[in-house]
Amino acid sequence: MWRSHMVIGASSWLAAQTLAAPLTGAALDARERACGAVVAAGAALLCDVDTPDSWLANALGPVTRTAARLIGRVFGGHRRGTHSLLFCAAIAALSAVTLARGELVHISARWTLTVGQLAALAIAYGAASLSVACLLRLRGARAAIVTAALVAVAASTTPPAAFVSAAVTIGSVSHLVADVLTPEGIQPFWPFSARRVSLRVIRRTGDGRETLLVLATALITAVIAWGYA
Repeated sequence: MWRSHMVIGASSWLAAQTLAAPLTGAALDARERACGAVVAAGAALLCDVDTPDSWLANALGPVTRTAARLIGRVFGGHRRGTHSLLFCAAIAALSAVTLARGELVHISARWTLTVGQLAALAIAYGAASLSVACLLRLRGARAAIVTAALVAVAASTTPPAAFVSAAVTIGSVSHLVADVLTPEGIQPFWPFSARRVSLRVIRRTGDGRETLLVLATALITAVIAWGYA
């Protein structure tokens, strides 16, 4: 379920960043870790853009539902093209290239940003708005205020392009890992192979096993993060 994907996406980012910090020497402060977690949580919903039944596809009503139907047709239906390693690699490459763009955009006399910085803000806004709508159940003006506050905090961290791209990539890949645990599985090597991979750890979406798995993931991540704090 979308809640599970968001929790697993955020947990995957926090665990990966925590474990990689001693090796890379790139320690992040609390705001940067939170920013990455929000981006990864939002990115964890991207793969379900292939079906009008997903929460992401209903985020903007008819607009996103129509887009989801078209994307589903292009990628062969639900849990096919958008649930593949190729799709996640494309997302990673697109985000990395876009975020690295250095052309200047003059917002006003005081504000000048690069294309990459604008893209980072757009990603942060999209991920934050999804998090606010899904997890906090806020809509309208209240959602806009909370989202703006989250984006302002994210902007104050001035994260590098690689940071945001890594969060997007980890979030999208976490979706594949989670869906492999379900009976339906995924086609990870689409379009080169139609073989469907499933570990069948979860009997059906939203059952007790899924809840326990998500709680365990969050708990293990918290332990890892605490141990390396």
